[in-house]
Amino acid sequence: MSFSQAMEAADLTLLEIFGDVRSIGGKNIYAVIDEDEYRARQARKQQDYAEGIWGAGLLLFCRLEDLGYRPEKGSLLTVEGKEWTVSEVACGEKLLEITLESNES
Repeated sequence: MSFSQAMEAADLTLLEIFGDVRSIGGKNIYAVIDEDEYRARQARKQQDYAEGIWGAGLLLFCRLEDLGYRPEKGSLLTVEGKEWTVSEVACGEKLLEITLESNES
């Protein structure tokens, strides 16, 4: 087993341990939703929004096989009944890390 395969297996194991069944894109799949890590990453960036507008976001971790496709940047994805814009996607062999954002007022 290569190092990258070992890391992928570890990621999938963590998904199984910490994941919950969530409604993602019309499917009920195991996923981890992490708003804290999203906020930590955003704190390292400087984001300017129009007055009265603020950005909400989250990181979504799920199996590529469960979701069935790799979302494209700029596409919409419904998570737990709320529509989000895909701002970034990182994809290993089996695991997706999707950054989702929404402008709120």
